[in-house]
Amino acid sequence: KSYASFFRILFNASYLNKDTSEKALKLLSQTKYDQGIVKGVADPLISVSNKFGERTYLETGERQLHDCGIVYAPAKPYLLCIMTRGSNFPLMEKIINDVSSLVFQTVNSQI
Repeated sequence: KSYASFFRILFNASYLNKDTSEKALKLLSQTKYDQGIVKGVADPLISVSNKFGERTYLETGERQLHDCGIVYAPAKPYLLCIMTRGSNFPLMEKIINDVSSLVFQTVNSQI
């Protein structure tokens, strides 16, 4: 929840000024990781400002993969944060991708 607040604050320019917020969001839109939220957005022309993170617990082998960002859908931009944990990294990527795709389709069907 607090991680999502960071994106909301940037989107609304409620902490930084508008220009600085837009610069930060532009940098986040240049993220090279495209196997999560970005992959679930069916239109390559739609920009996504996102940040992903991954972690491995050496003691247990458990892994975490998170992806959070703003999808600039033409009719209605939306914020999406997905957090996963498990041992199968490709499956966690697929789950994030599938959830992103489902949300994208749902938002676009309401237009």
